[in-house]
Amino acid sequence: MRHTWCPACSHLTPARTKLTSRHVFESCPAAQEERIKLGINVFLTSYRAAGRSAAAAFFDYVNGFQVDGEKVCMDEHLSRGEALLQLTDSWAATWEMQD
Repeated sequence: MRHTWCPACSHLTPARTKLTSRHVFESCPAAQEERIKLGINVFLTSYRAAGRSAAAAFFDYVNGFQVDGEKVCMDEHLSRGEALLQLTDSWAATWEMQD
């Protein structure tokens, strides 16, 4: 089933929120604990502190860059991919249980 609105935070927010990968990565309240556990919030905070945009943070996280524009090592890049998989699985579990 394809969703237009985030099914995981529909009961957590007063207004519907458009479902995008960035929404889950950055701000979905249903995924907050998992973002903290995986260190994604620290990554996002480092970009805000450096004056970089949320879009840049998302792009760099997925594509293996650091806040200074340097490429991360292969192990770190693969670790980020695993973190994204865990985040997605955790997020999906929150609303799949509601159905």
